Amino acid sequence: MSDSPAQPARLSPAVIWTLRILAFGSLGVAMFLLGVDVAWMIKQRTTKVPFCAAFTWLDCESVLSHPRWSYIFGVPVAAPAAVLYLLTVYMLFRTRRVSSWGVLSFTAGAIPVAAAWFVWLQLGVMHKICQYCMVEHALGMTLAVLLVLHGFRLGKLRGRAVVLGAAAVGLMIAGQMLIQPAGVRQMVVATEVGAAGPYEEPGPADRVVTLAGGQFKLNTTQHPLIGSPTAKHVIIEVVDYSCPRCRLTQNKLKEVMPLLGEDYALMVMTFPLNSECNPHIDYDDERHKDACFYSKLALALWMVDASKYEAFHHFLFDNQDDMTRDKALAEAHDLVSRARLEGMRVDERINKLLRRDIELASRLGVQQLPGILIGDQIFSYMGPEPDELADKFREAFER
Repeated sequence: MSDSPAQPARLSPAVIWTLRILAFGSLGVAMFLLGVDVAWMIKQRTTKVPFCAAFTWLDCESVLSHPRWSYIFGVPVAAPAAVLYLLTVYMLFRTRRVSSWGVLSFTAGAIPVAAAWFVWLQLGVMHKICQYCMVEHALGMTLAVLLVLHGFRLGKLRGRAVVLGAAAVGLMIAGQMLIQPAGVRQMVVATEVGAAGPYEEPGPADRVVTLAGGQFKLNTTQHPLIGSPTAKHVIIEVVDYSCPRCRLTQNKLKEVMPLLGEDYALMVMTFPLNSECNPHIDYDDERHKDACFYSKLALALWMVDASKYEAFHHFLFDNQDDMTRDKALAEAHDLVSRARLEGMRVDERINKLLRRDIELASRLGVQQLPGILIGDQIFSYMGPEPDELADKFREAFER
């Protein structure tokens, strides 16, 4: 009696479903992250990511919007990840086909390199963690390890495909390091903005700042300004006084502006992260409950006495951790006339000024605070040292 022919080695049902669940989980997280990127690009406004700031070291928005490390050739890194996981899910339902293991082996080589790279970026470079990204990396790494172990055991792992997957991610890493400029992305102007954007008629001695190829012209006398209204170069800062990242940026600018000299001034536009006054906010965070109040108070003080604005601007940021409405009001009353300030606070012009700033920031494509605008560029990352950042600003004005 002859023995029956040997059955081809296959993954057990338990293993195959474990792999499928891991792949589906990784795909789901990648699609969620890609959806956040797409929402930001379409809406061109600040949209909160749920449960993104439970602790100070959790900051999904900073990680996902980082102008250098969250994109490759202008495409969100979540996009190629989603494509790879989608192919992996498909192939895990076709494991009996020899060709499927080519894609699965490619995945097994690509995922560990990508996961190690992006984990290191969060921990060692950005010093911020996106918990959604970490979940995706953990699921992906587990998937890759199981693919290698079981693929090798069954003799189906394709060594060349593994190397090719690792090399492909290596090329992506090289592209991020060598091609994309650190901290700068080109400004995206909303498509609904016509050739003639908001324009403020200047007086004979006024300084006009031109943005986005001439679509926006801002008069320095009609916005809060730190420095001379006739300065040769004007940097525009879009901030919210309750935004922790804005405070860090302001601290960096305190060091940068003296390095630039008297030819540079800083124009301030506020974009409160609260739906009470900002229609572009979808989600209200408790940290920003007084954002509208502080912005209106700062504008009212500027209207009363522009020379006191800089001191109050710094006061709000320097005391952000324990700032209250009463504390902000007390400082404002110490700086300018109480009667004039209280009269200005109820002036409808304050609401109009704030709506103007919010609309301008939205149309200019500021998707993440803080935003530093120079010409047709937005600096959204203040990572470099002050002298390096000063050089970047000078270079931006020379373009």
